[in-house]
Amino acid sequence: LNLLISIMGRTVGAIGNLTFVLCIIIFIFA
Repeated sequence: LNLLISIMGRTVGAIGNLTFVLCIIIFIFA
């Protein structure tokens, strides 16, 4: 269970970083 939570947290963190970078790029080119 702990491993599953760790993997989920890492995946959510990666998706969050990707979304954050995407928002910055859109903001720069907007």
